[in-house]
Amino acid sequence: TRETAEMVARGIGLKKKPILTSKLRDVNIGKYHGEKKISIITSRVIFTGYQKNRESLVMVRDRIIFFIKEIDSCYENKNILIVSHRDPLWLLEGVIRGSDMTDRNKKYIKSGELRKLN
Repeated sequence: TRETAEMVARGIGLKKKPILTSKLRDVNIGKYHGEKKISIITSRVIFTGYQKNRESLVMVRDRIIFFIKEIDSCYENKNILIVSHRDPLWLLEGVIRGSDMTDRNKKYIKSGELRKLN
């Protein structure tokens, strides 16, 4: 994501470097990192609370909400480009649109996809 943000910044002619933050990092799934998504979902690890250095989707959503409130107060009435990972971006979009996290029809953002949210 860092490389992508830097490429986009150069591509659109930004003079400043992108601001990096851990608040947009991917979901911390602890020992399941690198496993296939289906085995993680089957074990329900992403829907449980914080245990053994892993996050639930609720925790990631709360982290994203905190981030949005923080940047909204700093960059009011400005355009903001956010580069992150699939799940945090899906949760961010859900928060903005008022979607439920358990929606099975979720449309994950694809690599390199740009979505405009108001």
